Amino acid sequence: MTLRSSVLLLSSLASLVLEAAPSSLAAVSPPPEAFHDGDRWVALGDSITHVGAYHHYIELFWLTRYPSQTLGAVNAGIGGDTAEGALARLDWDVLPEKPTVVTIMLGMNDIGRDLYTSDLPTEAVLRERSERIASWDKNLRAIVSRLRGLGVRTVLLTPSCYDQTAMIPAPNHPGANDALGECARRLPEIAADTGSSLVDFYGVMTAFNRDLQAKDPHSTIVGPDRVHPGAAGHLLMARAFLEAQHVPALVSKIVIDARSGQAQGCQNCEVSELVARPESAAFTCEEHALPFPLESKDVPPEERASLIRDLDQEILQVRGLVTGRYELTIDNVPVKLVTAAELAEGINLALEPKTAQFQQAMGVAALLDKKWGAEGKLRGFALCEQLAWQGDPRGVDNTLMVEKLKARIAQLSSSPAHDYFLFEEKNFEQFKSDEPALRHDVAEFASRAHELAQTRPHHFSLRSEGNADALKAP
Repeated sequence: MTLRSSVLLLSSLASLVLEAAPSSLAAVSPPPEAFHDGDRWVALGDSITHVGAYHHYIELFWLTRYPSQTLGAVNAGIGGDTAEGALARLDWDVLPEKPTVVTIMLGMNDIGRDLYTSDLPTEAVLRERSERIASWDKNLRAIVSRLRGLGVRTVLLTPSCYDQTAMIPAPNHPGANDALGECARRLPEIAADTGSSLVDFYGVMTAFNRDLQAKDPHSTIVGPDRVHPGAAGHLLMARAFLEAQHVPALVSKIVIDARSGQAQGCQNCEVSELVARPESAAFTCEEHALPFPLESKDVPPEERASLIRDLDQEILQVRGLVTGRYELTIDNVPVKLVTAAELAEGINLALEPKTAQFQQAMGVAALLDKKWGAEGKLRGFALCEQLAWQGDPRGVDNTLMVEKLKARIAQLSSSPAHDYFLFEEKNFEQFKSDEPALRHDVAEFASRAHELAQTRPHHFSLRSEGNADALKAP
């Protein structure tokens, strides 16, 4: 799913997402550091990482907010994976990426959701439930120990929630979310024991779901299968992560005093060629960041405003203009009509899709969409290789790969994911030979996105409505 199509799905959930309460777990655990310039970030997880968008939103935010820095972001999710499986693939699927920081979100498959089908479980089932969580705990600690031993910073993510309360058609596994809650409860201790930081997705999502369903019991922050978060859920996770990193809400702040003809108190930008008087203003400005491009014409303006309120403040403030309405143009493109009072208060340009800055950011997002598409195909190959090899050493004879893969998928004929595995197996047969080209595409699109994200100066003009010639460009 592309970033653009994901944003379309936010609709009426957008404003609610940004109102979710902060997590109590996050308050007692060390937050993750901001990414360092030159970091290689690997997102390790199951299908929620494999096909999800939370790390895409994070990557896009960092590229547009810090375009002068470089951040390599790698998807290392595999559908259906567990902590045991993730530990087994560190050597061939994670460490070759040379990560400096790894985020880890596992648990959805570890708990064994099929063990939660009865309100009166047997002692054997209760014992197996407990053993599953103990295995998750042990293997997660082993993953972190291995990575920390290599000098990699580790960030633990509590698992996203399982929706056991929504009144939706999907088969339910009551108690599965409580098991994930037990995983979340253990993670602060694991983080403290291993020197990791922690971000709580589970608490934020569960609280959001509770509030949402108090209004509409048929609604969910998770998708229709109760497992995989929808677009709004991934955005909620991304926001929790970014807030934990204490990223700035400010893109830039341009402050012009029309009476004195000076720029005063500007932040994260440079103003030059300023000509201003009480009835007009024009100047050149280079901002040092781009807006976070989460706009869509299909999202109502009031919801879009709420969506970016805490992530995207690109402020233009012009004081001292005479009363009236002014046409704002950027690079000679009309952006909007705005009153002197609104300009004196400050307007948020991140809400304006016509700006050159926003269009530039959308171009960055489009290139990252292409990167993520190629990366998704590579993740399908990794899933197939893990299915086929299982516990075998990584160097299994590739001539046996398809045969082994077919045999393994046949063993999983009763799995709800059987059809998905068949789909990926066909893709593997057809496209595995394209892997070098796909890896090239991932690197190429990432490089082009970073190049496009570099900021540039723009010419701003404010002319009194009905007097377009009030001030010519300098």
